[in-house]
Amino acid sequence: MTAEPATRTGSSRPASRTRERPQPRSRVNPRPPPKPPEQQPSVLVVDDILAVREALKKVLADEGYRVLVAKDGEEALEQFESNRVDLMLLDIGLPVRGGWETFERVTLANPFLPVIIITGQADQLAVARAAGVGAFMEKPLDVERLLETMKQLLAEPKEVRLQRLCGLNEDVRHIPSHSALFLQHLKEQLDAPYRCNPSEREPGGHKSYSHDDHRATH
Repeated sequence: MTAEPATRTGSSRPASRTRERPQPRSRVNPRPPPKPPEQQPSVLVVDDILAVREALKKVLADEGYRVLVAKDGEEALEQFESNRVDLMLLDIGLPVRGGWETFERVTLANPFLPVIIITGQADQLAVARAAGVGAFMEKPLDVERLLETMKQLLAEPKEVRLQRLCGLNEDVRHIPSHSALFLQHLKEQLDAPYRCNPSEREPGGHKSYSHDDHRATH
């Protein structure tokens, strides 16, 4: 005879199951896959300094742009005539053919082309505004602001570009360099009034100076 298993008295508790904790989601957004070359915005970088051309080409390519380069105005016109160009970064001090002459030739052929002047000549801002450029950026360039300005100009209606080129709109984006912003801030600090506190002396007997409390002394 086969013995039957003994029945347990009392309540039986189910075996405890360990719950798996949900894995935290990654906060880093993956970079979208690159667009086909025919769908990538095409940017022509014109600068006579090789290091500038190579640095801009790498940065823009990483951002999904198709990048063309030229070392002077003549080569820039050849690239412009042989390729689709959606935006141009143009230096002013170019050999063979100057930057402003290149700008004139390009805008005559395509007045809707957005052009960003990149230069170390801050005194050319008035000329850039009169010429109707899309933006005026001083070197060394602020890369983040450059990328943002490029997006804005590429999304800008063609009518706005044409109005600026015809002198009906002088709203030219001006992006000073990091060094220019620093010097401007430093000048503001130096121009601020100072007052002497004879009662407050530093070790060694030197007088202590502090910013004025903006009360005028007559």
